[in-house]
Amino acid sequence: MAQKSAREKTPTQIVGNAGMYYLCYKLSQMGYNVMPTARNARGIDIVVYDNENHFVGVQVKTLSKRNAVPLGKTLRAHCADIWVIITDVMSSDIQIHVMTPEEIEEHSHQNVQYWLETKEYCKYQDQKLSKFKTIFDSLITSGKLRTF
Repeated sequence: MAQKSAREKTPTQIVGNAGMYYLCYKLSQMGYNVMPTARNARGIDIVVYDNENHFVGVQVKTLSKRNAVPLGKTLRAHCADIWVIITDVMSSDIQIHVMTPEEIEEHSHQNVQYWLETKEYCKYQDQKLSKFKTIFDSLITSGKLRTF
């Protein structure tokens, strides 16, 4: 693999893949089954399910450093049950932030496109993914979680 000079920027596809697979790894360690979707497909990035076949769709947004997160022209196009924002993914200090779709909608800003400011998602830092588990479990309890 070629060495990257200090000035070269890591391609966004590599950054996105690193974040998605890092999250898959962390969720697998917690006992969840994970299935990444096709990288160029619209919609969710990962399907996460438990041993009882309850599943959620996860939207992953990955950044190489802490910046505003671009969300696209509409928030309705995203059908995720849980959003995970991963920053500093190319460093040894990876940060994980977990949000519900309602929190994304509440804190996002719109001009031509929607985005989420750094100060907004940093409130939802969740290195151990305990909020992920809480949201997953609450969706089961409420009957809103789908099963295979």
